[in-house]
Amino acid sequence: MESGYMKKNQTESVYKEYLRFRFPGFGSEGTCFLRVWVRPSGLVVLCSQLLDYYGTSVTNAVEQILVAAIEQLQKDVGLDHLVAPKRRWPFRADNEDFISQVVRRTVWIEHYPPGAGLHPAGSFALVAFDSGLHPVWNYVSKETAAGECGVDAALLEVDTPLLKYES
Repeated sequence: MESGYMKKNQTESVYKEYLRFRFPGFGSEGTCFLRVWVRPSGLVVLCSQLLDYYGTSVTNAVEQILVAAIEQLQKDVGLDHLVAPKRRWPFRADNEDFISQVVRRTVWIEHYPPGAGLHPAGSFALVAFDSGLHPVWNYVSKETAAGECGVDAALLEVDTPLLKYES
């Protein structure tokens, strides 16, 4: 899908996948799979743990992945439409305020495919973030996660070959 900067009154959604999204891990660079829908009203992010990947997990680095994803999406497709302009200053919010405003309009889904994580059948969790970016996980079915996002459950399925980690 072609990416371009979205305007404040953008009415179309942009879909983007990062097959190997890089993020600051613990002691080394981490990687995961991201599928993102940038909507006029906010973001929906599916963050999947890779199979056979033994670096920092998506659970342990969720805050770092969240911030890195927002910064990358701002560069790739633009997220200014999700942020209220400052009234007395012609420029957009500072980075911390920008991240905070986008997070408030983000639905984050953490996904472990079958064979990765603690649940043999895989898992989905809706992850909410408070104002300090502290995460809270709510483990739900794929159908519930899809319902929270307003998407078809099939959109939360990722083909296994896309999730195979190869160093």
